[in-house]
Amino acid sequence: MEMWVVRRPKELPVGRVANLFQINPFTSFLSMAHYHSTLPLFGGLPMQGGRGIKLIIETVVGLIVIFIALLFLVAHGNGETIDAGLLVTMFVLLVPFGISAVFFIGRYLKKHGYRREDVKRLHVILEENWGRDRFARDVQEIIGYHLIAWWFLDMALLLTGNVMEAAISVVAIFLEIFAFIPLFTVMTQWVIGIPLLLYVLFSRKDENSWGITLAKNTGLWIAKASLFGAGLIVGVYLLGHRVESSSLEIVERLLKLGRSDYLIKDLLLLSAQSVAFGAVEAYLFPKRRNLGFVVLLVVAALGGVIAGNLFLK
Repeated sequence: MEMWVVRRPKELPVGRVANLFQINPFTSFLSMAHYHSTLPLFGGLPMQGGRGIKLIIETVVGLIVIFIALLFLVAHGNGETIDAGLLVTMFVLLVPFGISAVFFIGRYLKKHGYRREDVKRLHVILEENWGRDRFARDVQEIIGYHLIAWWFLDMALLLTGNVMEAAISVVAIFLEIFAFIPLFTVMTQWVIGIPLLLYVLFSRKDENSWGITLAKNTGLWIAKASLFGAGLIVGVYLLGHRVESSSLEIVERLLKLGRSDYLIKDLLLLSAQSVAFGAVEAYLFPKRRNLGFVVLLVVAALGGVIAGNLFLK
């Protein structure tokens, strides 16, 4: 008589248990979803792509449940109510974010030797690449970031009651926050960049050491982030001088920021300073460390002066 043997899942190693409780709640949830998807599907019966299906379902459904619960908590705290119509609208808005997630997952698959169309069998591809570096985690993060953006739009919809005003509010919040990227990059220079450069300088590591590689990557990141921030700052400036006013408070605040010429000027100066710092760290320092470090100190000091002047005004 043929019998099914249901195997118990293996015990989770201690190191994996520790990884489930990271400080970042978003990555902690993804870690738990990733581990849970390694358990047998449907009582241990074999199924092609079973772990991939389980991972996708747990990531999507788990995050949606968490975000909807947070929306109800925020609504209750503000004395608002989420009726059936609003809830349906929120889930309809999930469709474009889902399409966008599929598009970016397709791009990710193409980078790894697959075709964009292979997103249709994503669950099988996840099974094939199980345990390969960050493959499954990267797919989870693409899905997660789209759901976070959807949640922000839902929050704005809850507060404004209008889809168009909600979308405008989210864009305005995004612009207002990321227009101050130059301040963050200056902090990164002093908190991460300079200490790392000191370590590389005094350790006398060869050009292929991890310290040099990390310095190059940090410099490139600072330069790219600063260019991105500069583009947003120019956009905020143009909005402030082209749009007279708005009935939305968050948009009006953004327009006032765009009309603050001294603030825009200092933020653009900080962007230029950060681009210079990143370029020197990525290209000059690895080849001529002593000269590169002196130049970086001067550039970082200039950034500190500009930032200080910004806060004193």
